[in-house]
Amino acid sequence: MKVKGKVGVWIDLDRAVLIGIHGDTHTVVTLDSPVEHRVRTEGERKDFSRFGDQYIDHERSREARREQQIRQYARAVAAHLSGAEQIVIFGPAQMKDWLRKTILEQPILASRLKAVESADSMTESQMVAWVRDYFTP
Repeated sequence: MKVKGKVGVWIDLDRAVLIGIHGDTHTVVTLDSPVEHRVRTEGERKDFSRFGDQYIDHERSREARREQQIRQYARAVAAHLSGAEQIVIFGPAQMKDWLRKTILEQPILASRLKAVESADSMTESQMVAWVRDYFTP
């Protein structure tokens, strides 16, 4: 579902909450994150493998997989923003910066991005109030 109007996006690694404000009404869409917090490879027993006198660390492949999941998540959130007039991103974690980078790659959405703000964890009502306050002149 695409969110329309003035949109605020609260985002972290667990979920994204898109709040569309249009007049006196608002729309809230919640997207769950596909990012795995603890990636475990099938058959994994220890953090390294021994190969002769060398140790193979699986950290690079884990990080690459996690980064790919984060990119896919940011693209999925950005896809819901195509109907937005103005966009503000806020949240507690670095995920808001990943979303900003994804939006800036798309010229139409980049022109609608107004700000990226830090914010603590909030209830849904607090998020709606924060977005209303932000877009109130």
